[in-house]
Parts: sequence; structure tokens; C-alpha cells
Amino acid sequence: GALLGRPSALVTGLGETLSRRIVELRDSRGGFRSLDEIEDVKGIGPKKMAEIRPYLLPIDTTHSPPP
Repeated sequence: GALLGRPSALVTGLGETLSRRIVELRDSRGGFRSLDEIEDVKGIGPKKMAEIRPYLLPIDTTHSPPP
């Protein structure tokens, strides 16, 4: 599934570097099981997460990510 509900350029405070780090972490883990995992990205702490959370799509934990 998609991580961001909108293109990252439209997400306040989420530039190209952080967007790339989120996607790289997601891909290395085979997907996220919780949005809270995004805080594992260098440069995203509780404050930044609070800023971007409204732009993130919920994670569907009932289905496995595609292979």
C-alpha cells in the first residue's frame, strides 16, 4: 500500500530527503506494520511525526504486503 496519502511535496515539513529515507526503510523492512515505525527514520522524531501524521494513510494489518 501507499505510505503517503499525497505526494510528499505537498506534505508540510517532509522534503525529498526524509521522503526517500521513509521509502528506503519501508522497503528494507518489507513494509510497515505501524505508522510509529516511521519515527525510526533519521530526522523524524515525535514532533515531526505529529506534523506529518495527518498526511499518512492508515496501515492495513489484515493483509500481507505483496512479495
